[in-house]
Amino acid sequence: MSESSDRSRLARLAKGKADLEKKRAAALKKAAGLEDEAVRATSGITKHTSANSANQKRRTAADKSKGAGVERERAAKLEGEVANKVRDLGTIEQSLQREIDRQRKKDVEVERKRQRDEDKRTKDRDRKQAEDDRKRREADKRHARDMAREAERTARLSQPVLHAVHPRPAPTIKVLFLATSPEDQARLRLDHEVREIQEKIRATEHRESLELHWRPAVRTTDLLQALNEVQPHIVHFSGHGSQHFLVFEDQQGNSKPLTNDVLAGLLHATSDRIRLVIFNSCSSVVQAALATEYVDMAIGMNVSIGDEAAKVFAAQFYSSIGFGLSVAEAFEQAKMAIALAGLDEAETPVLHSADGVDVASVFLVRPGIRRAA
Repeated sequence: MSESSDRSRLARLAKGKADLEKKRAAALKKAAGLEDEAVRATSGITKHTSANSANQKRRTAADKSKGAGVERERAAKLEGEVANKVRDLGTIEQSLQREIDRQRKKDVEVERKRQRDEDKRTKDRDRKQAEDDRKRREADKRHARDMAREAERTARLSQPVLHAVHPRPAPTIKVLFLATSPEDQARLRLDHEVREIQEKIRATEHRESLELHWRPAVRTTDLLQALNEVQPHIVHFSGHGSQHFLVFEDQQGNSKPLTNDVLAGLLHATSDRIRLVIFNSCSSVVQAALATEYVDMAIGMNVSIGDEAAKVFAAQFYSSIGFGLSVAEAFEQAKMAIALAGLDEAETPVLHSADGVDVASVFLVRPGIRRAA
């Protein structure tokens, strides 16, 4: 039977038991009253009572006693019926408890199944989201590489016709831009930063003197190849980092730290042509100070820097260099660009220089050619 039917039967039996107990109590009360009347009837017979009156009292007492016996028999029968009700109640209560236990077990199983289904749906959603994120990052990296190749191709095809005003043309300053945004780190829109720098350089007076080489998704194993291939005057790192290391990528596209000790060794082995190193990453002022043991100048960030501030600073710095300003002037203008953009990070970049180097007197671009009229 169901729990509801057992509860209904239980309620009916309880009510029937209560009614029987009430009737039994009434029968016992009535029997006691009849017995009292029989006692009073016989107690009224004395030596002065007439024979007829005495006989009448004895008959009355007998009738009362007989009636009391009937009521007690009735009470005894009712007591048996109450006992049956009690037994039936016990049986129904056991049945009800079994039904409650069965339903509780069923509810537990239903809840477990619901939780398993929910866990599976959550895992499926997470798995799909992770796969979608991986595909998006791969697409972004392919797009970034395509943009880099297209930008270099466009730069080569769009060089203006130049006429020398001095016998010796100005040397080209090569910038090696190393970009990293590992899959297991917060995503950085470094392609936007590169595009902004390229646009700023193309808009400068001496754009022909600056040559930007972009290397996206750089692994630590790519560094020597890129440095030897480009032979840069400026090395620009843009990505994640801390005061103890810079974050590059491993073969799977995840984070691989380059510690300060290894960075020092890398600069020692490759710094013959490098004049300036820029660390456009969080808390990189330590790396900048370390770099000036091997190169003339370095720029780092004393705290975390946001994507927008990093992009504005870098774009304006190269723009100012392209207009023939000194490193010190370009650095100050790049900081001012952050403030003009409404950002409160103008004091985040820090410029370091090696002993004996006057950054106000260092001009990386000294144009010896002009654009044709």
